[in-house]
Amino acid sequence: MRRAAVARSEKAVDLPLQPLDLVEEPGEVGLRQGRSDHVLGEKPGHLCELQSSVLERLPDSSPRRVEERLAQEGRDRDDGPAEPLAGFGPGETPGLDRHADGVREVDSPLPSRDFPGLAHSTGRLYVRTLSDVLASIPRSLLPRQMNHSRGLKPGASLAPGSQKTGLADCQGPDKRGRKDTMRRKITVVGAGNVGATAAQRLAEKEMGDVVLVDIIEGVPQGKALDMYQSGPVEGFDGKVVGSNGYEETAGSDMVILTAGLARKPGMSRDDLLKKNEEIVAACTAGIMKYSKNPYIVVVTNPLDAMCEVARRVSKLPKNRVVGMAGILDTARMRAFISMETGYAMSNIHATVLGGHGDTMVPLPRYSTIAGVPITELLPPEKVAAIVKRTAGGGGEIVALLKTGSAYYAPSAAAVEMADAIFNDKKKILPCAAYLEGEYGIKGLYVGVPAVLGHGGVEKIIELKLTAEEAAALKKSSDSVAELFGLLTC
Repeated sequence: MRRAAVARSEKAVDLPLQPLDLVEEPGEVGLRQGRSDHVLGEKPGHLCELQSSVLERLPDSSPRRVEERLAQEGRDRDDGPAEPLAGFGPGETPGLDRHADGVREVDSPLPSRDFPGLAHSTGRLYVRTLSDVLASIPRSLLPRQMNHSRGLKPGASLAPGSQKTGLADCQGPDKRGRKDTMRRKITVVGAGNVGATAAQRLAEKEMGDVVLVDIIEGVPQGKALDMYQSGPVEGFDGKVVGSNGYEETAGSDMVILTAGLARKPGMSRDDLLKKNEEIVAACTAGIMKYSKNPYIVVVTNPLDAMCEVARRVSKLPKNRVVGMAGILDTARMRAFISMETGYAMSNIHATVLGGHGDTMVPLPRYSTIAGVPITELLPPEKVAAIVKRTAGGGGEIVALLKTGSAYYAPSAAAVEMADAIFNDKKKILPCAAYLEGEYGIKGLYVGVPAVLGHGGVEKIIELKLTAEEAAALKKSSDSVAELFGLLTC
């Protein structure tokens, strides 16, 4: 193996050079960087203290092109030739030739930031720009919004020196009418406990910029400002703004509807229907005035009926309007199973079908601990108690709070749905989806397992049910149908 002596701080350090591989890409010279264990200096703290990395051996015909390209980049960036780097003066190491001795990465003078650069053996430092970095990444590995669907157009150039490179190519109106396509935009309608907590979770997870909307003047603005000021502590950079109107929501990618009357002790979800129908219809109309094609996640109760209100008013495809119910119901069941058994909730999975109310259908057969059905781990009376408590889980919290309803778990469930859709996770999650024949149900929103991804509700998962389970699901869907019959929108 060849060795090169590199002078630094009045003494020489021998740096073993690593074997070089030959890779040639059409029309470009490929640099494949891989950080090694060799670092010049014990504690790099200066731009001149370089870390070694690997450069693929250049083909015989390439050195001149590379030398010219590097020199041109130096002129473009510095309006003149790059200055020699201290410790790597001309003549101390061989020039860049077909043996290609020197690509390094340098540490940034800024804390906690990598400052990628090229330091070839003629002693010149060439800083890699964003376009250089993007050009070295295969298009298939670029984030979706920087590939063809939301940002760079097919065929757009990422080559250094191109007039259409970097962030500029990722700007421009998208199909929702928004100009800045680099950030997602999420609107949460309703700044009560559920909405505000959902907005905070979204901001902390950096799901996108958040707009919090409520009709009470000052409330969404104050809560949004408070959330935004937690950013330096929690480490998120997304915007959080509050509004009493819908202009700020323009171009939303997703809307989480939480607005509506809270459930009071002794009040069934069905009692909420008439008033909350008016609220959800007005909110949906306001959103659709400024956003063309958002996903809508409904949280407002009675949930199954409110999903239908949002679908009718928005006129969106059925896969883009979905209800939060099932994730919340199964989360409660998983918690109760964990409380009963003492096992980790991460090992517990539960399945609940049907409407989001007293007639929901928990399925112990499909509820497992590390893959083992709970019916094989718990006595029948314990299973029955868990099923009953799951169905009344929301009412139990209302009775305890006396002046409100659950919001931590509901907000967490809504954010999990947003994450699955935005990041195209293809997660199978129980949610209120519009059925057209699945499970023998047509034209209703009912809680079922569904695949959530970039297409919204992409697929309904049909489980094999016993006669008893099928009868319970039919009873639940019949109660949802009654609510649908009372809708006026």
